[in-house]
Amino acid sequence: MTSRLLVDKIEGKNTSSHVIMPQGHVIQMQHFIDIDSSHIASASTSFVATGVKVNITPKAVGNTILVQFVTTMAHKGGGTIGMGTLYLDGSQAPGTGQYWAGYLNSNTHSNDHPTRVSNYIYTTVDTNNHLFEIYIKSNDSNIYYVKHGASCISLIATEIQE
Repeated sequence: MTSRLLVDKIEGKNTSSHVIMPQGHVIQMQHFIDIDSSHIASASTSFVATGVKVNITPKAVGNTILVQFVTTMAHKGGGTIGMGTLYLDGSQAPGTGQYWAGYLNSNTHSNDHPTRVSNYIYTTVDTNNHLFEIYIKSNDSNIYYVKHGASCISLIATEIQE
């Protein structure tokens, strides 16, 4: 004999905002995806915000937020090195390093338009809203394209029950 449970809404016993699910279940996902023909680029020699960002408000302390970044076509115009990293709430995310979201040396890859993929694990310490954003810089004031026109870029934050 099989059992069925039919519901329209699940609410927590003490609060309607959060029900504790079994470990490993996805609680929520927030995403930024850009597939238009615009470039996302900078010639700044200091890290600058790209606008590729995701806000997420964790449902519980101790959960995992998996942050996934993909750009299908990066490019460095002239000069040498372009790089990208992940910021969390306005500062570089711990453990990411300046190449987390990509490194491109145009001297050795002058005609290369590579895909970049990065993942980051953040353990929630509160239930405040958090902003994850991609920052980029060029080491020589020549343009670094973290997203070349007509390509795709995405940043996805997924909260997982722990």
